[in-house]
Amino acid sequence: MVCKILSVPIKNESISYIDALYSILTYKKIFSGPKYLLSGMTGMAFKFTIHKKIYPSSPNMYGKEELLDGCNRIGIYAESHGTLNSNPVFEVFQKEAIKKIKASIDDDTPVLFWGCSGIQFGIIVGYDDEDEVFYYKHRRSEEEKVMLYKNLGVTKDGVVYYQIIGPRVSIALKEIYVSSLTYAIDEWETLYKLGNKTNNEFASGKKAYEFLIDALRRRDFDANGYYCSMLHYAILKRELFNYLKEVEKELPQVKEALPYYEKVMNNFNAIEELALYDVPFEKEADAYDKVISLLGEIKIMEEEGIKILKETVKEHLENRYVDLYQTEQFIGRVVNTKKY
Repeated sequence: MVCKILSVPIKNESISYIDALYSILTYKKIFSGPKYLLSGMTGMAFKFTIHKKIYPSSPNMYGKEELLDGCNRIGIYAESHGTLNSNPVFEVFQKEAIKKIKASIDDDTPVLFWGCSGIQFGIIVGYDDEDEVFYYKHRRSEEEKVMLYKNLGVTKDGVVYYQIIGPRVSIALKEIYVSSLTYAIDEWETLYKLGNKTNNEFASGKKAYEFLIDALRRRDFDANGYYCSMLHYAILKRELFNYLKEVEKELPQVKEALPYYEKVMNNFNAIEELALYDVPFEKEADAYDKVISLLGEIKIMEEEGIKILKETVKEHLENRYVDLYQTEQFIGRVVNTKKY
């Protein structure tokens, strides 16, 4: 029987996904910058989603494709696998996942997974075939935890997800920055996450601020979800500001946006300091009114910042669909000349 455990540190410094991803990438020596750089490059620092009632799941409402795209953006090959544990083929999915995770560990690569310590990401660092267990770590404990193979994917929210990290290819720093700013603009202008014509409960970007402010004004929100969301986004806004200061070294025009994002960061710090943990509106109405005011200012500041980012990557925005259009034109010509 095989037993293997990798010695991989993980620290609680960012949001759980970035903490987990950073732990793997630095262990593999394929990323060496600070966490805020990874947060910005992958696009995580630009995410802002809110449920209309501010449920605790608000900050984590994104698909596996978005996480995969974030890795690809910085040149990292990754495989993302996900489903729901209510899926009729979940048992097959789980068996395949066990094989792939063990193979990654054998290749000296920890595996990122969802469902660690509630709604958090963690890393699987080892396995023991005799006891049929995985060893995993999360950012709030230095010691390995144990999870039975049969419990892989048995999560509180029903979501099953794991990500296997592969090699990294070289991409020019400026290209990564431009790509991340383009992603920031798209996130800001995307109205809903995982929505459709009948279900638009999770808003994104500027629309998310409308949801957030409206829920607070109506006093119709999950107090714990509000607290968790504000702490989550306070971290991301600090990382976002620090990231843009780095980007400015390659894209000087970004300097014009820094005062706006500094204001955004400071306002979120002020919201975090109010520390309204699971406090009903009626007990702290004045504090919540202050939060509403701060959020209104943040929305305006981010809107102004996005305008500058659009100007910074204007040429890229205008040209990013040209190749697709030309491909469609070429395919059209091929189809039209085909003889039947």
